[in-house]
Amino acid sequence: MPTYRDFTSSRFEYRTYKLGRSLLDRLFAVASEGADPNEVEYSTRRSGTTFTRASLEDLVSAVAASPTPGDPEIWSDLSFQYHHGSKSVRIEINHLWLSISVRGDDATWVHGQAARIRALVEPVSGEEAAYQTRHRTLLKFGLFAGGVAWLSSFFVIRNSSADESVAKNILDSLMIGMLLFLLISLLGLFGKGKSKTFLNVVGEVNDVGWWRNLDVMERIAFGALVVTVLAAIGTLGSAYSDLWGGK
Repeated sequence: MPTYRDFTSSRFEYRTYKLGRSLLDRLFAVASEGADPNEVEYSTRRSGTTFTRASLEDLVSAVAASPTPGDPEIWSDLSFQYHHGSKSVRIEINHLWLSISVRGDDATWVHGQAARIRALVEPVSGEEAAYQTRHRTLLKFGLFAGGVAWLSSFFVIRNSSADESVAKNILDSLMIGMLLFLLISLLGLFGKGKSKTFLNVVGEVNDVGWWRNLDVMERIAFGALVVTVLAAIGTLGSAYSDLWGGK
C-alpha cells in the first residue's frame, strides 16, 4: 500500500516593494532558520547567465567578479530556495513582484513561517499593482479638482444676477481648466508608469520622498490639480470683485 502524506502551502505576492540588504538578510535568515548550507540556494540571472551560490554574500561576490556586462550593483532579480525534508521555502524577487511560497507537511510550521515572513515584508511592500495605485491617485486628484470646480461654479451661478456675462466668463474658465485636467488624467491612466519595485542587494533603499516616487504623468496630473485649484481661487476672487466690489 502506498503511503500518503498531506501537505500545507502558503503563497503570497506583492506588486510593489522596497528591499535593501539588511532586510534581505533578515528575511533569508527567517526563511532558512535551522538549515544546513547545502539546503539553501541563492541565484540570479544576468545577461543570459544564471549564477547560483549557497549564500547571498558568495552570490554577490560571484556577480562582482563576473565578466558579464552591466553594473554588478544593479540587480533585476534574486531567487532563494530552502529545502529540508518535506519543508520548503521559495522566494522570487524581480521587477514585477515579490513572490513567497512556504510548503510542508507540518501545517503549524507553514503558517508560522508565513506569518513571520509577512511581518518582515509587509511594512515595505504592497499587494496593489503600481498602475492600480496610479489610477487611484489620479482619481483622488480628479475628484478633488472636480469638487473645487463644482463649488466654485455653484457659488458663481447663485450670485450671478448682477452681471451674467461675468459669471459666464468665470464658468468658461473653470470648464477649460477641468477639461485640461481630465485630458492629463486620461493620459496618465493609459501612459507608462514608473516601477514601484526597488531591490538593492549591496546596500539600502533610501526613502526618496513622495514627489520623487511619482512617475511623470502623476507629477503632471498633480501640477494640473494645483493649477485648477489656483484658477478656482482666482475666479472666485474675480467674481467677488466684479459682482460685489461696487456695492
